[in-house]
Amino acid sequence: MILKRFGAGAALCLLAGAASAQTTEGFLYYAGGAINSGAATTFDGTLTNDGGCFAVLVADVIVSPSSIQISNWRYANNTTTSILPEDNPGTVATEAFSWMYVEDYTFIHDGRLYVGPGDYNTDATRTPGDSYAWIDIDTTTGNLLGSWTLSNPVPQISLSVTTQTIGGGEYVDFGSGNAYVYLVGGNATSTDRSLVARIQGDGSLGAWATTGSIPAADWFNRSVVVGGTFIALDGNTVGGSAAHYTVITSATGQFRDPFASLGAWAPGGDNRWGYVAEDVLTTSGDRYLVVAGGSGPTDEVRTAQLTGGVPGAFSTNSNMPVGKRQVASVSIGNRVILLGGADDAGGTGKTDVVQVGRMTDPGLMIWESSGSTVLIEALPRATAYGGAAFVEKVVPSGATNWEQYR
Repeated sequence: MILKRFGAGAALCLLAGAASAQTTEGFLYYAGGAINSGAATTFDGTLTNDGGCFAVLVADVIVSPSSIQISNWRYANNTTTSILPEDNPGTVATEAFSWMYVEDYTFIHDGRLYVGPGDYNTDATRTPGDSYAWIDIDTTTGNLLGSWTLSNPVPQISLSVTTQTIGGGEYVDFGSGNAYVYLVGGNATSTDRSLVARIQGDGSLGAWATTGSIPAADWFNRSVVVGGTFIALDGNTVGGSAAHYTVITSATGQFRDPFASLGAWAPGGDNRWGYVAEDVLTTSGDRYLVVAGGSGPTDEVRTAQLTGGVPGAFSTNSNMPVGKRQVASVSIGNRVILLGGADDAGGTGKTDVVQVGRMTDPGLMIWESSGSTVLIEALPRATAYGGAAFVEKVVPSGATNWEQYR
């Protein structure tokens, strides 16, 4: 059984099958993001100086069949050891912080939050943009525990091209120790390489391995895993807006077959890089792939019903309340949550708006936002280019060690 999966800039624990009809309570994370600032002088993880690049925000979430409540945004990294690490701090004076946590992929596995790798760095070193960082979560409070650990770096493409970032990130857990993270496409010069690493029992990433390639070199592309199906969607470099899929071999994480075409998810020439892709359920258990937002920015949404992990024809669905690009996303049951994002064509107009879409049984999206309901609290700072993840809350089983008094 597939227990965990989740799409670009998102992550979630979810049982395969019908959307739950009961109330789900948990924690929603927004990691990294912002845009690095030439005036930055300190790694403080606050609203000033570093633009929030090294901060992790968390909110309480309660999802019921009829409503969703997002509240109490706060810093999850409330100590200096819990601020996202810079693995090349010697470049701070000239580079005004690495973009390691900009355009990052964020997910949760086995009670740990993973963030990275983000945008390439301009200082010609290989370390700032090609590693994941992870940390333990207290799933009763949402707080981060201990210190961050950095993964082994993504292998070099060549001597002249050192990193593979800003590609489609993805995660899947097949159970029995077979959990994998993927990086597909990416890099400023673009690549078609698909990489996979197994997640070890201690949370570390095993050696990166190549597993086939996407049909064409691309970056700012997106990907989604549904069951054992890996879906890749075109990004910034490829002229069309095609979708492709392959099947994952659960015991190895390798792609079993070359990517096959699913056709276009948007008209030719309407390639909206900076979009998000998630899969959601309806209350009756139907599953849909949702593609939203993107360059422009645009408020357009397209969806396709998924059968056996493979989407059918894409169609236009209800627009988002506010058009965005470089927005973080996560799906919880039949909801898609969009966090922040840029509201200008240049990608620098950061916003704090939170938008939530609910997938109804006929496959129609119904949208609301933090500007239209008091149940959805806006982010505490304007931000874009970050990653999002959700984890269910663990409720303590009750008091223990009772003593009898006579």
